[in-house]
Amino acid sequence: MVPYKDLMLMARDVLAARDAARLAAAAASRAARWAVSSRPARAAAAAAAASRAARSAVPVASRVAREIFDTARFSYPHEHRLAKLRARGAPPPQMDYEPGLDVIEKDLESDEAIWALYRSWCEAYDKERDHSQMASQFNYFKKSAHDIYRKNKIFMYEPDEQRVLGPCADGIFDA
Repeated sequence: MVPYKDLMLMARDVLAARDAARLAAAAASRAARWAVSSRPARAAAAAAAASRAARSAVPVASRVAREIFDTARFSYPHEHRLAKLRARGAPPPQMDYEPGLDVIEKDLESDEAIWALYRSWCEAYDKERDHSQMASQFNYFKKSAHDIYRKNKIFMYEPDEQRVLGPCADGIFDA
């Protein structure tokens, strides 16, 4: 998934590369016509203009190609930045942990740990669930907790993108 802003920038660059290529093609065509029908000085000037136009098209086209390659290489928009931070060995920023809302690796070690997370989640949101109701919704809650943990691991360097378990994490939508 590529953010809309990145798509717009790529579209702008693709259009610039297309325009530069058109300019180079027009200059080369003009140089070829003038070489046949004109004086040598005019033909040389047209050839120089075609050469300049072609040289100006190269950096634009290579920048577009690089951006398209990066977009195709990383399937998730933040993965490129995350890969750079990992390569530098930068530690992820420390987050404040709220029991029952945030999911950490320790909460997912076993079903008992997830059950304890489920209980603290019920307390955090003032949910009144009896044991049988919690047991029937446990797998849904477990999946929600794993999804939140996986997404937060992807966005570990993006504190604003961190997610918490919401009020409907167990699949029961209270009015």
